[in-house]
Amino acid sequence: MIKNIFALIFLLGCLVYSHLALSKFSLPNPRYYSTEHGLSQIAVYDIQQDSNGYIWVSTQLGIDRFDGYNFVNFKQTPIEGEGPSSSFVYDIEIAPNGGLYIGSMNGLDYLNPETSVFEPLLLTNADGTTRQTVNEIHIDNKGIIWACTDKGLFVGQVERREFTLFTTSDSSIPCQSLSSIDNQYMAIGTQNGLSILNKESLKIVKTILEGNRISSIKTESNEGLWVGTNGSGLYKIKVLSESNTIDFGVSKIGIDSGLADSIINDIEISNMGEIWLGTPSGIFIIPEPMESNQAIFFDERIHNQGTNNPHAVVLHMLLDGTIIFGTRNKGFAIVDPRTTMFSRVLFKSEKSVISVTKGRQGQTWTSSEKGLWLLNDALEAQQLFLFAGDYDGLQTTNKLTNIAYDYNSDILWLGTRLGLYRLDDVNNPAEIVPVGLTNISLYSVRPDDGDKLWLGSYNNGLFLFDAKSNEVIHHWDLPFVIDIVHDENNIHWVLTTGGLVKLDGKTYETQTYVSSPAEPNALPYNVVTWLSKYDETQYFIGTQGNGLAMMSFDSSTPNQDPKFSPLFEDTPLSKNSIGSVVKDEKGNYWISTDSSIARVDSKLEKIDFFDDSDGVNRSGYFVGSFAKLDNDFILFSGAEGLTYFHPDDIQTSTTQPLVKLSEISILDKGEDEKILNAHDLPLGDLHATEEIILSADNLMFSAEFVALEYGNPKDIQYAYRLLGYDDRWRYTNAFERSLTYTNLNPGNYQLEVASTNRYGNWDYNALTLKIKVLAPWYQTNIARFLFICLLIATAVLVFKWRMYAVTQQANKLRYLVDKKTKDLEVANEQLTLLSNQDSLTQILNRRGFFELSKQEMSKFTRHKLYFSIVMLDIDHFKSINDNRGHSAGDLVIQKVASCIRTKIRKHDILARWGGEEFILLLPKTDELGAIMAAEKICECIRELVVQFEGEPIKVTISGGAACINDFETIERCIQKADENLYQAKQSGRDRIFQSKKSQSL
Repeated sequence: MIKNIFALIFLLGCLVYSHLALSKFSLPNPRYYSTEHGLSQIAVYDIQQDSNGYIWVSTQLGIDRFDGYNFVNFKQTPIEGEGPSSSFVYDIEIAPNGGLYIGSMNGLDYLNPETSVFEPLLLTNADGTTRQTVNEIHIDNKGIIWACTDKGLFVGQVERREFTLFTTSDSSIPCQSLSSIDNQYMAIGTQNGLSILNKESLKIVKTILEGNRISSIKTESNEGLWVGTNGSGLYKIKVLSESNTIDFGVSKIGIDSGLADSIINDIEISNMGEIWLGTPSGIFIIPEPMESNQAIFFDERIHNQGTNNPHAVVLHMLLDGTIIFGTRNKGFAIVDPRTTMFSRVLFKSEKSVISVTKGRQGQTWTSSEKGLWLLNDALEAQQLFLFAGDYDGLQTTNKLTNIAYDYNSDILWLGTRLGLYRLDDVNNPAEIVPVGLTNISLYSVRPDDGDKLWLGSYNNGLFLFDAKSNEVIHHWDLPFVIDIVHDENNIHWVLTTGGLVKLDGKTYETQTYVSSPAEPNALPYNVVTWLSKYDETQYFIGTQGNGLAMMSFDSSTPNQDPKFSPLFEDTPLSKNSIGSVVKDEKGNYWISTDSSIARVDSKLEKIDFFDDSDGVNRSGYFVGSFAKLDNDFILFSGAEGLTYFHPDDIQTSTTQPLVKLSEISILDKGEDEKILNAHDLPLGDLHATEEIILSADNLMFSAEFVALEYGNPKDIQYAYRLLGYDDRWRYTNAFERSLTYTNLNPGNYQLEVASTNRYGNWDYNALTLKIKVLAPWYQTNIARFLFICLLIATAVLVFKWRMYAVTQQANKLRYLVDKKTKDLEVANEQLTLLSNQDSLTQILNRRGFFELSKQEMSKFTRHKLYFSIVMLDIDHFKSINDNRGHSAGDLVIQKVASCIRTKIRKHDILARWGGEEFILLLPKTDELGAIMAAEKICECIRELVVQFEGEPIKVTISGGAACINDFETIERCIQKADENLYQAKQSGRDRIFQSKKSQSL
């Protein structure tokens, strides 16, 4: 009966999911930037990169300059020259001289790179008016600027910045888009087709695609055109030009090519030759336009766990090949096709892959909770059967947990939530046979020599199972069994959540090794996720959240105890959960973790990390399951499917980003501060000047710096030094990109700033800036000469008076030094306060919180004085910003912070964690006490009414708590409180989440 049920499920599965194909083009992971990151508005209409490497984004609130970390906004203001003539900007174009042309709802503006002033440019219509909407701007290789407006096409010279309206014999041509075909012809997209303009005679020589609304045009280097329409899809046009005539070959790309949207908002051609298309449905990519016009849908649900695809409005390729696409509803996203070195097998019905195993004849099986797939040599997936689901009323609650292939018997074993199954005939997947251990929830299955199986369970320990008699040979009562690893001399290692168990295969005796802070060579963490050999006496051992360690053990002397030592302590790997460790043909080790894939050389000296920007799963690889194919490809299973790669294809780039100074600040004696930033020089480099000169009155020099890496800016590391002051490099990260020097002695200095690229390669010649500190007047040569003359003259006449004057001068100088020292101390105290305080709420910021939390953590470590962490988050805060504006949002945050302060003790630590999120540290408070305190705060917020512009705003707050007693670090405690906050959000908001543990307290 069961066999017939599985056969029916298999047949139904084949009908519904007959062939699940792998994408042959590796889709990159998008990195979004929106209003929560500082972008002025979510609807993006154009994106450009200027000559200094900065990105410019046009929205309904002006234009934003972006350096990878921060946004600077320029919008319409009452003061002439400080912003464009309209904040509703449709298009941006970079001029050859570095200037910026801005097309908006009110016409055309020019941002002068020499003066940093916005200059309005008149576009006079046929009726004498100057108001029109500029849809697109184009500058050809002859320096002619073309402005495409709703009133017609305007032509002007970049140098003169004067424009005339192009007209035909009857009327002007309203246009939507345009692009130069070559030096002679221009393609103009209109509401009624594509017009071809002779740029020399300024005459329309041909019109094609009549009746179509042209929305976008892109010219290829071989003088071909890609034309997007509003409602008729995409056209590929081949230009056929002979002498003074021009003709075109037109072919349409539609649904049969995979293009499922008839509206093409924008087109971009990457430096790898792919055609990128922005549509209301999202992004489509034609990876091989020369050979095939098949389009691939950029389905972001693969990367973003079910999020809706964006309405893509504009596409732009940066100088380094990175693609940026702006959207109408989600800001803009950055993708880097060059770094997508890891590919993925895509499953339409199931995204999470639990395990993968390889058969004797080269077969590769992979499983999820619901079913089993077979991969062919091209890594195309065919679903063999559905193990769980609801098809035609047939229901089962069983789920697959693990699969393992037995090379001796040619049997595929399946561990499930309801026991053990097997596939006797690997060529007939319908023959699934139940074996035993009914209602035992299995997690790990490992075949042994002969007919034995080692079976690990969730809650029922470890079983040694006889596959012939279907009987249990022996059972061990152990915690959750993650895996079983067979060693020489009949030793078996059992990986559990309660430590590492050494099992003697002859006597069945066990010995458990657990973490112990008092033992220097003890297991680093009790949850063991991986174990494999490094050499004859050393083993890799992976843990959950505590990285990788080395276990020393000689299997020839099994009575000894293993010794453990951590690996890669100063790298992110030390805080990762380890999935698996695989050795490639060149001796390198590939380590899958819960956040990345790491590559370590054979000597365990050099380590490279690859994350989602390289194509790695964003959710990581928490399951230690992999397969190494005959062609040396490696497969890792994870929550986002199977990731596959060839080790030889994974190469780290040596390209270095440009490093810029984003702000310079100088503080003088009068506490006046001179700040130079992107508002002052939007199109310039702050360090472009040869030298910065500081006077004797300048007490402090500060600067912020940034590397223009847009693909993955958080991975950039920085270093700086001031030659002439200290030759040593000082290192910092992407989140602390600043330097400060105070009371520099007179002299000449050279500031040097270095950075890595996203793969950790350093460029120590990235940026230099000369700094000259002037001496005070009394230390100049002229002052010294006059002073000596005065001393000589007065020494002859009144020696005693000279001594008195010297004494007075010394006292005066001592007083000035003391005053300067006190002023400096006050300034430093103010700087320290500013750096630790949130400017909006006047409570601690994240940095200030961590400074104070170190003291509480020290008390806990030394005296076990416990504390609890509470994470609080304002519910539906984004809707307040979207509906009432950021001023209302800021007021709500201030009022909520004030309300929280009234409900906590004096010694409690309150900080703004970021955005609308707050964090509380409650000393001498357990988790239940923290929840009670948080409930009082929650009640206070419910009663809070924020008045904004005469209208009340009601808010609620959600929270989660965790006690440090359950964790080894405060970071893990904060993480748990944040997870409980997430549970509160998921449970309906306006509440404090109570775990089962806290409910029982």
